[in-house]
Amino acid sequence: MGKKFLAIPALILCAILAFAACSAKIDPIADDASASNVSSNGGFLVETGDYVYFINGNEIYSEDNTSGKVEKGALVRVKKSELKKGAEATKELVVSKLVSTGDHSAGIAIIGGRIYYATPNSDKSKTGSVYSDQIKFASAKLDGTDVKEFATADGKDGNDAAYRFAEADGKAYVLFVTLEDVEEDGATNEKSYLNVVAADGSVKIKEEYSSYVFDKDFGGQYVYYTKTVHNDTLNADESFNEVYRLKIGATSAEKILYGAGSNRDAAYVGKGVQGVTFDLIAANGGNVYFSVTNVDTSVSTDGYYAFLGEQLDADAEKNFANAS
Repeated sequence: MGKKFLAIPALILCAILAFAACSAKIDPIADDASASNVSSNGGFLVETGDYVYFINGNEIYSEDNTSGKVEKGALVRVKKSELKKGAEATKELVVSKLVSTGDHSAGIAIIGGRIYYATPNSDKSKTGSVYSDQIKFASAKLDGTDVKEFATADGKDGNDAAYRFAEADGKAYVLFVTLEDVEEDGATNEKSYLNVVAADGSVKIKEEYSSYVFDKDFGGQYVYYTKTVHNDTLNADESFNEVYRLKIGATSAEKILYGAGSNRDAAYVGKGVQGVTFDLIAANGGNVYFSVTNVDTSVSTDGYYAFLGEQLDADAEKNFANAS
């Protein structure tokens, strides 16, 4: 489902947000038997048949994130039958951890009877410093028990690392990007990586990328990214690039567009001599939208926009020819 508040009227939603920073009830809570009926996954508010789950106000990620001490910024829920009480509604504390990251386009999700969330890392270094600028990805049962941390975004982008929770074939995953320093041939280079980790902690893929787009729909099954093409013969990067599509849960991606021109192969038609570059714009509903720009600006400085649907050919050249 997309990030829509499907069954909650706007006025009630405003009431929820109005008392979102108040104290929550710190008591054991019951399981949610209505969790098979989930909507609004991936946003800041998730709805089941009986409850609304949301973040209890805004809190700075560097605040104390000790489990059991967090109320403001924690993960809470309210029974729908209580919503009419407005600010007097009883909130139940689900997870007493900060749900606070710099990616304001990402949120929480309920998958398979568990709620998935991102929280600042509360682990400490040997010197006692807290790694609060890292993001931990975790899940819990809907009664707040059985908390499991299963992945960490520990790159240079810190608390601002972009992420998404996703469901594919009935399993839960987190997708996130990291910027990392990599030692190569005696030099330190910055590299960007797309990471996909399953809820059991297994790393499905860690792939270098130049740019990426997550699907705007929580139910989207793919993530798309571009890569720079390296010429091993010349030991240099090409001026054109390529586009890959990764199915969530897969351990490898498929190349769907290749930017080489006719100087690399006479079969690479429609892209001039030196080729083209692809810039990703968005992905939604099985479609990926992108722009195409000629490398040789003496031929043309005009780019154009195109898209490809979910049904793609295994041949990247055919995909280029079929792009609308």
